[in-house]
Amino acid sequence: MAMSSAGATELANRLKAIADELRGRTNMEGFKFKDYILGVIFYRFLSERTEEFMNDLLKQDNISYENALAEDGEFADTVRQWSIDYLGYIIEPNELFRAMIPKIKAEEFDAEDFQKAINHLVASTTDPKYHDNNDDADSVKNLSAPVFADMFSNVRMDDTELGTTVADRTSIMNDMILKISDIPFKADASGIDVLGTAYMILITMFASDAGKKAGEFFTPASAAKLVARIAAAGMKSANNICDPTAGSASLLLQVLGELEDHEVGNFYTQEKIASSYNIARMNFLIHGVEYQKIHCFKADTLLEDKLVDEDGKPILFDITVANPPYSLDYKQTTALKEDPRFKGPGVLPPKSFADLLFLQHMAYHMAEHGKVAVLLSQGSMTRGKKEQKIREYMIERLNCIDTIIGLPDKMFYGTGIAVDLVILKHNRNGNSDNIFFMDASKLFVKEGKFNILTDDAIDQIVDAYMKRENIPKFTQKVPLATIKDDGYILNVPRYVDTTIEEAEIDIPAQLKALEELDCKAAEASKSVYNYLKQLGLK
Repeated sequence: MAMSSAGATELANRLKAIADELRGRTNMEGFKFKDYILGVIFYRFLSERTEEFMNDLLKQDNISYENALAEDGEFADTVRQWSIDYLGYIIEPNELFRAMIPKIKAEEFDAEDFQKAINHLVASTTDPKYHDNNDDADSVKNLSAPVFADMFSNVRMDDTELGTTVADRTSIMNDMILKISDIPFKADASGIDVLGTAYMILITMFASDAGKKAGEFFTPASAAKLVARIAAAGMKSANNICDPTAGSASLLLQVLGELEDHEVGNFYTQEKIASSYNIARMNFLIHGVEYQKIHCFKADTLLEDKLVDEDGKPILFDITVANPPYSLDYKQTTALKEDPRFKGPGVLPPKSFADLLFLQHMAYHMAEHGKVAVLLSQGSMTRGKKEQKIREYMIERLNCIDTIIGLPDKMFYGTGIAVDLVILKHNRNGNSDNIFFMDASKLFVKEGKFNILTDDAIDQIVDAYMKRENIPKFTQKVPLATIKDDGYILNVPRYVDTTIEEAEIDIPAQLKALEELDCKAAEASKSVYNYLKQLGLK
C-alpha cells in the first residue's frame, strides 16, 4: 500500500485550491471548511464505489445498478440488501453523485437536496427493512451503523457561516460539487490508493494552514512514518491494532502500509473531537478498509475507556500507536484513581500532565506479544515525585518500558518542544534487564519553520532499534539497576553522551610552532628591507 505518489500530490493540490477558492466566499474558518470539501469528496467516493461494486456484481444479470433499483419488487430489495451487507450503506440511483451534476446545471438542485442525500445514506445503515429480516441482522447492524453514524454531522447545510441564505449555501455547495466532479479520480479498487493518499495529503495541508487547531488531529508525515515503522518492525500482519487518540487515523493507516503483508484484522480508534472522529472513519473507508474491520469510538479516552468487550474486559492489541496531546490538563477524580488502568502505582500524575495516563492506558491494552509506540513529552520521562512513582511501577512491576528515542524539537504543529518516542513491550525477548536509549535529536533537516526526519534518518533509527547495540554518541543499553539508582529518570541525554570532546592541545608543540613562525616573519621583514634599500627607498 503505497503512501505517496506524484499523482496523489497533484490531486490533493487541486482539491486544496478548490477549497481555498470557495472558502473565500464564506465566513467560515479553513479548519472548519475542510469538513465540507472532505465530506463531498467522500460522498463522491462512496457513490462511485457503489456503482463500481454493484455493476460488477450484476454484470452476469445484464443489468445496471441504476436499472436494478428502478424496478419494483423483490429484486430491487435484494440489491439493496447486497449493498448493506457488502458496502454497509445504500445510495439510491437518484442520489448518486453523478446524478447531481445535471440537476445542478439545470438549476434543479440545492444545498438541502445534498443534505437529504447524506441523511438518507446514513439512515440506510439502520433501516429495519434491511436488518430485522436478515438472519445475520445483529452482526450487520452492529458493524455497519456505528461506522456511518453521524459521519456527516459537521457538513451542515443550515450553517450560516457557509452562507446566510439557502441560495448562498446552494451556490457554494453546487460549485464545490461541480468542481470536484471535474477532477478525474477512480473510486474502484485500483484507484483507492491514489485517492486515499491524496485525502491524507489534503488533511496534512489543512493542518499546516490552520496550525494548532487542525494540528489536534494530525501527526506530521516524518514522525508518523517513524512511529509506524517502529511499531510494525518485524511483523508481517496484525490482528488488532489501535490508536486511542486517533485524530484522522493516519497513524494506523501508516502501520497498515508498513506491515509486510499489509494485513490487519481490526482497526480500533477512540477520539473525543467530533470532526476528527468523522474524518477518521472516512479515511479508513477511502483507503479501502472494509467497514467490518472499523471500530471507532467518540469519547474522551481518559474519562471513558471504550476499548472493552461485552463483559467489560479490555480488548488487547498487537500494535498500539498514538500521538496524544502533550502535558494535557485533566481533572483528578476518585473514579480515575480507582480505574484499573491507572490504580497500579497508587498515584495519579499532576493535573497539568496527563502524559503518563495515556501511557498506562496503552500498557493496559497491550497483548502479551504486543507493542506500543507513542510520542510523549520529554518531561514525562524526567519529572519527579508522582510521575517518578508511575515510571517506577511500569519498570519494576510491569517491566514494559523497552526503548526511548529522543527526537528533534520543532517537529509538531502547535508546539516547539522536543518529544520522545516511547516503545512498550511485555515480551522483551531477552532484554528484560535493560532499557534501550537512542538520541536522534540531531537527525533532522529544516523544512520551513519545522524540523523533519528524512527517509535516511528514519532508516538509521529503525536499523539501530532493531539491532539494539551500543553505538557511541547515538545509542546505549542501560541496566535497570542503573536506572533504579538514578531514580527512574528516563532522560536520553543522561545515558547517551553526545558531547563532542575537544582535541587535546600539545602546548610545547604549539610554542615551538609559534617560535618558527616568528623566525620566518623576521627573515621576511629583513628581505623586504633589503629590497627597499636597493631601490633607494630606505
